[in-house]
Amino acid sequence: MPLPPSLRRFREESGHIRLAELVGAARFPVYGLDGHPLGLTFGREAGYSGIGDLLASVSLSFAYPATGEVSRSIAVTSARPTDSRVIAPADWLHFPLDVPLSDEDGKLFARHRTVDEARRAGITDAHLLIDHLPIADIPFAARLQFWPRPDPEWQVTLRQPEQPSGDTIFCSVRGLAGNELLTLLEQLIAINHRGDLLARYQTEHEQRRIFG
Repeated sequence: MPLPPSLRRFREESGHIRLAELVGAARFPVYGLDGHPLGLTFGREAGYSGIGDLLASVSLSFAYPATGEVSRSIAVTSARPTDSRVIAPADWLHFPLDVPLSDEDGKLFARHRTVDEARRAGITDAHLLIDHLPIADIPFAARLQFWPRPDPEWQVTLRQPEQPSGDTIFCSVRGLAGNELLTLLEQLIAINHRGDLLARYQTEHEQRRIFG
């Protein structure tokens, strides 16, 4: 279904996204990265979805290197709780720590109460559940699924525990080890009121689309 004109205005005919206008229209926190952790710059891809005339999600990508073939990347999707992809709050939190939990394919999760506990246990490239992972001083619960493939790939769901109407973040990640990913997640910030950062994103977005 095509987006209504009220939402199509964020994308120029050239394909460029008007990032400041897009993020400014969001009625939920939009998360991104400050600085260039792990050498990541704003990527070629940015997108969004809508429900009626309202934004439902905003997706921002970050990649390394700035030109040429990408070796590591993270796409961060910030979503409204009404987005159809949003699952129930982190329901594993209601189970005792010693209860085995697995994904849809039967692969077991390693569960930790905090991100520091996960680090002390030694992060391996495996499925992880972390009950408390603070982002921008807000407590989140994290579900991380890992696939080795030629380059490591992760799918991450971050939910505010016990808050069905809380922030939701989805991440698709390639080329990062577990410890690198956890550090990167901890560096996510809400960028809705960061005009300086959005201007830098816009420049990097346009440069990447021109120079690849």
